[in-house]
Amino acid sequence: MAMTGRQALGWASTALKKAGFSEDAAGRESRLLLSHLWDRTGLNFILNLEEAVPEPVLATYQDWIRRRQTGTPLQYLTGIQDFMDADYQTLPGVLIPRQDTEILVQAALERTRRSEALWALDLGTGSGAILGALAIRRPLLRGIGIDKNPLAVGLAQGNFQRLGLADRLTVLEGSWLEPLQQAEPSGTDGLPNPPCFDLILSNPPYISTAEMAELPEDVKQEPESALWGGVDGLDCYRELIPAARSFLRKGGWFLAEIGWLQGPAVSSLFQDAGYLEISVIQDQGLRDRVVCGRRPEK
Repeated sequence: MAMTGRQALGWASTALKKAGFSEDAAGRESRLLLSHLWDRTGLNFILNLEEAVPEPVLATYQDWIRRRQTGTPLQYLTGIQDFMDADYQTLPGVLIPRQDTEILVQAALERTRRSEALWALDLGTGSGAILGALAIRRPLLRGIGIDKNPLAVGLAQGNFQRLGLADRLTVLEGSWLEPLQQAEPSGTDGLPNPPCFDLILSNPPYISTAEMAELPEDVKQEPESALWGGVDGLDCYRELIPAARSFLRKGGWFLAEIGWLQGPAVSSLFQDAGYLEISVIQDQGLRDRVVCGRRPEK
């Protein structure tokens, strides 16, 4: 049945509210999805809502709304997520970048200068948003992302290509630090020689077993391997914090995103591994979000 844009929005908003969305969320997502599919934005979208939506667009729109009702993440439908004012492509099977992770990038920016020539390493790079945001703001930065998920490797490299960063950023497939441990000593594989970095960053899986059961339905559709951090959520930190130190240059920083209750435990792991200047950084909601520590100069 044919629908105008306004009728389609009304149908979609009602459907989402029936699925438990708030009125604001239902209206916002209905508009966003139709605007995306109809390829109309701003005034062009608003002023043409009395036009009939083309049948192929309407059919896809109705399918997307039904998929949102059952928990498919919005970003897996549109294939796009904004992160620090740049669009990153997303796809099912790879973690969606989140605003919370911008705190991690900001902490790295505060510990570096625009004029510095830097090497950065992102462990579990996913879509590449962390490295991409850093490289956009640090024009002399070069970086390596590592991810064991081949979908993420291809996605991140594609995002770097689209953002014009592929000459400075690359992605390796492997588990955590394994690609560096297997690197050629000559440096001909594109890594710094020896493979040491000014910054190491990670947003590892940190959700505990108990918390996994309580996740919203849309988050549960993201890859478990990028979410679950063991019984207490700390497994990855126990592995990465001591291991990363030997890949940091003297005075270099390791920064990790954490769950909001994990600040004290992760700080203790940094301390036990011999890092200095350990600090916990909070997000806008005043919840612990990032822990960072510095390798000693000596």
